[in-house]
Amino acid sequence: MRQFILCFLFLCSLYPTQGFSVLSPLNESIRDMQQVLQSRELQKLPASEAVEEIVRTDTGFVVFTNTYRITIEKEYKKRSFLGPKQFELRFSPPEEL
Repeated sequence: MRQFILCFLFLCSLYPTQGFSVLSPLNESIRDMQQVLQSRELQKLPASEAVEEIVRTDTGFVVFTNTYRITIEKEYKKRSFLGPKQFELRFSPPEEL
């Protein structure tokens, strides 16, 4: 049992962000981008639209497609536990470029 505890503590010390369920900034950015790309609002665009660029802003993201510009606000939810930050995405109507 003692060896198990020592092994567990050693592994936690090697991966401190995973041991406490906190994402690194890189992993958090990847997760954010995945949620933007998988959102229903973005998938409602015509099939001929291709995402050309996603720009991070102070309040969220701006997505550029072939013919549209979509502003997305990222609103954080309250949380009472450790782990990834929970948030909600609010999409503005697509604006033609």
